Amino acid sequence: MSDERSRRAAGSKSLLFWVFLFAISSFLILSSLSVAIVVIWVCITLAIALGGAFWKINLFSKRENDLLSMGKSLTAYDYSQQTRRLFLIVGLTILAFLAPLLLAGILGFGFWFTSIIGAIDGWILHLVLYNLFLLRWESNHGGRIFSIQIWSGTKVTYTGLEFERSVAPR
Repeated sequence: MSDERSRRAAGSKSLLFWVFLFAISSFLILSSLSVAIVVIWVCITLAIALGGAFWKINLFSKRENDLLSMGKSLTAYDYSQQTRRLFLIVGLTILAFLAPLLLAGILGFGFWFTSIIGAIDGWILHLVLYNLFLLRWESNHGGRIFSIQIWSGTKVTYTGLEFERSVAPR
């Protein structure tokens, strides 16, 4: 068995890049001078951002006690669940891009463009919010969080999180 670790929270350069992308697209939408477009964008962006961040923070909170007490929180890797999740994500992505395109004839190009930008911005904002949560959690508990995968041959058998406390300097 071998294991693979990677830092869970993004670095400050990645966060700045995501915030920069969000600021550019926000400026693009807000400069449209159409209240309807701005309202649609805000609704879609906030729905995806808050929904995604809440879901990820809730999943993390379920593992918090194990991380603080044992330093690890592992679960058996379930290939069928991952396959279902993959199909769900692919289906939602296709729906997110095709539904506004199909409705563009009825609702116009502005709605389609705004909903696509709103979905992308919502995804970016949810990543920023979740990573800020992780960075705050790490600083409150004095350590770093890592994603861990334990391999048995060519298959992942366990996935989870590992918390490594920082050693205080002498």
